[in-house]
Order: sequence, then C-alpha cells, then structure tokens
Amino acid sequence: MPSLLQRHLYLYIGWVSFLTGFIGIFLPLLPTTIFWIIAAWLWSKGNPKLAQKIFDHPKFGKPTKEFLAHGVISTKGKLFASAGISLSFLILLLTTQLPTWGYLLVGSILLLVIIWISTRPSQIKSS
Repeated sequence: MPSLLQRHLYLYIGWVSFLTGFIGIFLPLLPTTIFWIIAAWLWSKGNPKLAQKIFDHPKFGKPTKEFLAHGVISTKGKLFASAGISLSFLILLLTTQLPTWGYLLVGSILLLVIIWISTRPSQIKSS
C-alpha cells in the first residue's frame, strides 16, 4: 500500500499526464493515448476510481486497458504513432539548427521508439 505522500504524487503526476493527453485531443502532434495510459497507471496506484474513468472512456478506454494489461498496441495505433514520430522529426529537421550529432542522436532515439512500438503485440493472444 503506497504511503499518503506516494498516493498524492501518483495523483498529481497522473493529473499532469491526463491534462497533457487532453490537450492532445486538440493538437494533432501531441498524443493522447500514451499520456492517458500513464495517468491510468499512476491513478491505479493513487486513486483507482480515477483510473476507471479512463478505462470507461469510449475511445481511449480499450487501448489503455489492453496496453496496461497485455502490452497491446493496435496496428492502427502503431501506424499513427510511427507517423507522428516521423512527422515530429521532420519538423525538428526543418525548424532547428542542431549539430549533425544532435540530429543523429534524436533520430536514433526516435527510431528505437518506433522499433519498440512495432514489436508490441497488435492484439490480445487467446489462450
């Protein structure tokens, strides 16, 4: 059982994650689901009733539950995430002046994230 301080930290960071994801509903390059997954995980430790509200959401509830329980990312989710990451990198290339090593570092990290996402299961394996 987490201490009172830990529960408050889970709640606070959960709210920050949730609000960031909420903003992502309106800003196309800011993801929603991943921030709500983080919020649900934190809230499940600090206040499970708040986590359940995300799980009950008609659009984001199912992917959040499936990822937390089974590590599942839908094929559509993988495509959108990879496209968003790629577009973000393109915007970085077009709008910043980093040294070459900076682009290589950021590009390598983002590529690793895309590879990790692509290796997640796309559906729950039936037993």
